[in-house]
Parts: sequence; structure tokens; C-alpha cells
Amino acid sequence: MISQRIGFILLITLFILSGSITPVQAEQDNKPPQLVSQSVTPQVVAFKGGGAPGALTINLETNEPTRGYIKVIGNGVETKFHLSNEFKTDHHVKKAPWNSSESKPLPEGEYSLKLYLQDEALNQMHGYSLGTFQVADTQTSSSLIYDIMASPQPISPKYKQTEPLTTIKFNASRPAKAKVVIKRNKDGQTYFESGFFTVKDGTGEFEWNGRDNEGRIVPNGKYTITIKAKDLTYGDAPVESYSRDNFSVLAVENGDHDIPQDRLKEILTEHPLEQSTINRNDDQKNEISGTFTLHEDVNVTAWIENGANVHIKRLGTFSGKGKHSFAWDGTEFMRGSVIDGPYYVSYYIDEGPARGELHSDNELRVEGGIDVTVPKDAQVVKINTENPDFSAFYDQDYHGARKGERFPIIEYVEGRQAYKTLISEGAVGYIAPEHVDLLNVDSIPEKWGEATQKVTAYRGPNHGVKYGTFEKGKTFRILRHDGVYYRVELNTGEQVYIHENGMKEIEKPKETSTYVVKSGDVLWKIAQMYDVTVDQIVKENNLDPNDYLKIGQTLTIPTSKKPIPFNPDEKNGEYVVKSGDTLWKIASKLNTTIDQLIKLNQLDTNEYLMIGQTLKYPTSKTVHMVEGGDTLWKISQKYDVPLDNLIQINDLDPSEYLYYGQKLIIPQGKPVDGDYYTVQSGDTWWKIAKAHKTTVTMLLEANDATGDQVIYPGQQIVLP
Repeated sequence: MISQRIGFILLITLFILSGSITPVQAEQDNKPPQLVSQSVTPQVVAFKGGGAPGALTINLETNEPTRGYIKVIGNGVETKFHLSNEFKTDHHVKKAPWNSSESKPLPEGEYSLKLYLQDEALNQMHGYSLGTFQVADTQTSSSLIYDIMASPQPISPKYKQTEPLTTIKFNASRPAKAKVVIKRNKDGQTYFESGFFTVKDGTGEFEWNGRDNEGRIVPNGKYTITIKAKDLTYGDAPVESYSRDNFSVLAVENGDHDIPQDRLKEILTEHPLEQSTINRNDDQKNEISGTFTLHEDVNVTAWIENGANVHIKRLGTFSGKGKHSFAWDGTEFMRGSVIDGPYYVSYYIDEGPARGELHSDNELRVEGGIDVTVPKDAQVVKINTENPDFSAFYDQDYHGARKGERFPIIEYVEGRQAYKTLISEGAVGYIAPEHVDLLNVDSIPEKWGEATQKVTAYRGPNHGVKYGTFEKGKTFRILRHDGVYYRVELNTGEQVYIHENGMKEIEKPKETSTYVVKSGDVLWKIAQMYDVTVDQIVKENNLDPNDYLKIGQTLTIPTSKKPIPFNPDEKNGEYVVKSGDTLWKIASKLNTTIDQLIKLNQLDTNEYLMIGQTLKYPTSKTVHMVEGGDTLWKISQKYDVPLDNLIQINDLDPSEYLYYGQKLIIPQGKPVDGDYYTVQSGDTWWKIAKAHKTTVTMLLEANDATGDQVIYPGQQIVLP
């Protein structure tokens, strides 16, 4: 047996030696592969670019399929640029000046390129010179990804629409693997993230249909496009993020984030209620039941919500076509009784991935239980921020509040450090005090406080956002005492919080300031600068109004306001809003129109005027210099303007004398709005009211006057 095997092996050996059997291998031609063409560009590169290109582009063509690498030598470094692992005749590579052996950029200097190739017959090319290149040391780097933008936009993704709506384009300075990430600006949430794709030709494109990774249409708003990319020109490049400020923003408008209401009504039909009221005092009315029909196989969660559209109890989850029923006993999540008021059923419909909420038109009411009312003297707050910290039932975020919206305060809840407010009938909410301003400040009884030490003021009563510090002795007007904090009003009108340990309540402080008389000053001019009367300055300083002021003389001014230099040549005057003022009354006083006041001050007609608010009003450039013998009556006749307008615009006291050299602003023409009456000799408020079939009260209100106010012949008054 052994001899037979030996014989077989010898026989095979003889066949091989005789050439009858040839081993399977590539033909050995003993000729190394040859280059047909070569190019290496550019001559100067820098890692990540900047002042030079960021990568070498090497193109090689060989006479037969080859594979191999390029050795990079110079400046004490030796590393490799690898070609394809496959045998091929064309090699195209783009490489950054990167030392793959030590995982760091090549240092500045000159490098030589040596080519090493092998063909399929294992013939080799060793160290063929491809020339040299220079690595520059640039201080700046060239971004891998740049010029990110989406077009067209804005986009409006619609229900059941899935085709691409926009193309996101960007440029790549070097070969890269990239992915698209889309985040909503409002909350920073990532709504979409693509997979990685390769960008070789310098331009990347990605089409998007306005849906998230689950296939749901994204909410309306502005989104930032970020490209996450990995540089393929060197081995261990990290994945980095790239965006382009305002240029990589994509807007989504009028999209169907939620299933359209018409479609929801096709899916679900609600049936009328037999009973819609729960009365705590009637045992026969302690539950409300209802039914609805689903026309498609979807999942539905039914909720009870209050008048603020806040969910307070889940009624159940339902699925499948057919009729379904629910019942509610007037309780909330924790089985406690709800506040008296209106309630509604809402149906959250999920047809995957689209979702939407259908709000019932049937009003449910709860009566005879917990009644929440607002005090008659309740203070009102106005939201002062775009995203207020406002919670509703069981600390659910209440998203219905908008900047500028007003709510009455029920009480301050110290445990929450929040104002409890009434959102709507039967619905209360809790809002952070720093996110609202008290509106009816003038109706709050005046209380004053003084800092007993250096104090820190905060935006809210929680040591949260610091406003600033105030020295001992600083006085504040106290608006509220919320827990252990005083809510105070600063001179600027801002409202802040100071801990009660650093404050004591005091009598109203006397507000004064000092003024040093300069050349050309007269009492009237100084009074105008500080918005006070001449008589007030005279009494405060015990002056004789007929005496001249002396340069360098120090006067006590009965106000803490900063002086406003009086410039009678200005095109616009300024008026400080007083109690009871309306735009109509102010326009009448200042001989202008409501429209002019609105445009000049950029007013929102939905906002109330604030006492102390300064309004600009159009004035004439005409200024009259008081001369000997001048009276208000003579000046009003000379310029054909109502006497009362002249007094109002210049804030004059008719009982005081004019002064030589005093400058008076002359208003433009006669009043243009409303009905007016020119006072005649012997007229009284009562006579005028009777003659024009109105009441004295209405006449006084229309003119912002009091019954003891003297009227003058030639004065024009407003008729209600």
C-alpha cells in the first residue's frame, strides 16, 4: 500500500517536470509596471488649507493594472499615501499633508514623493520619483464644508405629501463623508438626521421632504442646517459640525405638523351629549357620559381639558372602527374635584406617523363646587418675555401665554414663588414674577422703602437672575410684599425684587436736585428743563421772581428727574402722560391728531398709555421771545392760536407772569379734530355745558379740567 502511494507521487512529479502539468499562477514577464502619465498638484499645500490648498491631488496612469503606495519623505518624517487595494490602471487620490504614522499634520517644509507599485505578476516598481511638494505653515484653516444653503424655501410640507420639497447644497474643499442634521431654532431639538454619504466632487446635495426621522411633518418655524462631516484625506479625521450662521437657516411655513382638522373630522364623529352638566349639589347630575365613532383603524386617546386647553384627566385610549363611549365624574388626575367652570373633551388621534388633536364643540360644565374668583382690587400683570415660565394644571407648561398678554393676580404663592393667576373661567395658572410687569401701578397705594444696607436686586423672588446692587440709603417705591421679598419700582420704571432683610418701610421721601445757574438762564427755562413750574422753584428757594438770577447761584429743584435741555427749535416737542390721559385728549391739547401721535411714537393702539410716559408731538419751529407788555392773550392773538393750547404746550401757569426773554413754542394753527367752542366774556363751565346740551362733568372730562379751573376769553375748549 505504501509502495503504491510512493509510485503515484513519483508519477505526478515526472509530469510536472516534463511540462505536461503547469502550476496556476500569473505569468512572470520580469518587467516592472510603467507609468503612462502622472500629475501632482498643487506645489504648495497646508493642513486644512487656509493660505494654501488643503490637499494634494495625485493622478497616475499605468500600462497595466497595479496597486501600491506613495512614500512621503522630508523634514525627518517618513509616511505613506496609500493607493487603491485593487489592481487598476488609473489611480486618483486626494490627500492632506498628514503623517498617518504619528497621526498629526506634516510639519512645514519640502517633501519628496516616491512611488511603489506592484502588478498582478508581482513585478514591482521601487521608489520612482514623482517630484516634490511644499507644506506651508498657515495660521488659518480652510473649512472642510462651506456654503451651506437650502433652496427653494420656505417650504410647506402637507399631509400625505412625501416628495422632496427642498435641496440642501454645500461645498466640500476635500473628499468627505457627510450627514445632514436639521435642528429647530426655537428649542434646539433635532428633528432630522440623515445617514452618512460620500462627497467626492466638491459638491454635496441632499433632498428633504420636511419630515422628521419618524416620517412626521416638522412644526412650523426656522431650522438650522448643520453638516456633520469627516475629512477623508487623512486617516483618523474626527467628525466635525459645520453651519453657516443665517445662511444655513431653513424656514417651514404653513406646514401640516398636525393632521388637518377636516381630516380629523373624517376619522372621528362625536355624538351629542344627553347631559352636559355636573352639579355638586344634585346627586342626579354627578357624571357626564358620551360616545363617538371611529371610521378608520386608528388609536385615539380622549382627554378632559379646561378652558385654557390644558389636559386635566385622561378618559381612556380607544382603537378600531366602531362606536366607543366614555364617562367623566368631574375629577382630575389625582381624583380631586375640579374648579367650577367650562370643560371640553379632546381626542388625540394617532394614525402613525401623523398625529393631531380634535377639540370637541360640546361644552361640559361643573357647578356647585370649587369657585375661584378674582378680587375686585386685583392687580394685573403683563407678560414681558417671549417664553414665560407659566405652568397650569399639575405643573404642565402653559403654552397659550404670549408676550404682552394680561392676567389678574389671585394671590402670590410663596411655596411656588409664583403669582397664581386666572387664565380663563375655571382655569388657573402660575407664572414666575420676573416674567411679568405690574400694570396698574398708579392704583397701588404709595409705600416707600429704604435700603438699610448694601442690597442686591433680583429679577424675581428666588435669587435667580441678578439685576444689580444698591447702596445703603437708596429709596424705592414698594409695589408688593411677596413672601420675604419686596417688589419695588426703580426710577427707570423697572420692577425688581429685594429681600425684606435689607429694607425698611419709610415715609415718602422728598425728591430734590440741585442746579447751578449759567449764563442766559432764566427761571422759566430752568423750570422747562426739569418739568416743574416757576412757582415751585421760587417757593423752594424763597426767591423774588422779579430779581435776576446770578451766574453760579445754586438752586434746589423740587424733583429728582434729570434735566432735559430745552431746545425750542426742535421739530418735535415732548409731553409727559398724566392720569386720565387718552390719545384723543392729548391730541386735542397739543393741537395735533391721534394719527400723528401714533406714527411719531410708533404706538400700539392695543396698549394702554402709562402715566409718566413721554410722547413726542409735532410742533412748529416758531418760537416767540417775550417782550415788554406781552401777555398770553396778546401772543395767542398775534399767532392765531388758541390760548389754552399755548398754555398747555408750554406747561404754563396762567396765574404767573411772563418774563422778559422767556421763549414760548407756538403751536401749529388751530385744532383739527372734534368740535370746539371759543370762550366768551362771562362764560362759565355751567353756562357752556347748558348751551351745548351736555353736563359739566362730561365737559370737564373732555378737557381734562377741574371745576375750579379758570377759563379765559378766547380759550378754545373741547365739546364732548
